[in-house]
Amino acid sequence: MHKSNSNSVLQMSLGFYMEPRQKSIKEKLITLQSGRLTKSRKSFDTFSNSKANSLEAFDFNLEETCVQLKQNKSMDLEMRLFNAKQDLLQLKEKVQSLDDITKSHFMRIQNIDEELASAKRWMQVRHKYMCK
Repeated sequence: MHKSNSNSVLQMSLGFYMEPRQKSIKEKLITLQSGRLTKSRKSFDTFSNSKANSLEAFDFNLEETCVQLKQNKSMDLEMRLFNAKQDLLQLKEKVQSLDDITKSHFMRIQNIDEELASAKRWMQVRHKYMCK
């Protein structure tokens, strides 16, 4: 019985000695895991923030690109409008020139008609005197 008593005492004293150590090891494990989780969380937060910043930068760049495209399109449309106005002015000048030419031809035709009418009257008068 002495041996069993001494075994019990040995187990009790080992348990007494091991229990605080086991708690200490458990605490260290928890701290270590917590630190890993914290690092992991920090890494994730950093990654997440990096992605969010990248998305914000992409969104900003996209907005800038849209603004530039609108400006370019606006400038292109303004240039087209300017060119169309220039073409219209040239067409107006050509129409005015053609209108002037038409008026000139009309005046010549009127002069020719008047000359023909005058020549016809002169022929009629001449014919009257010749036939008498």
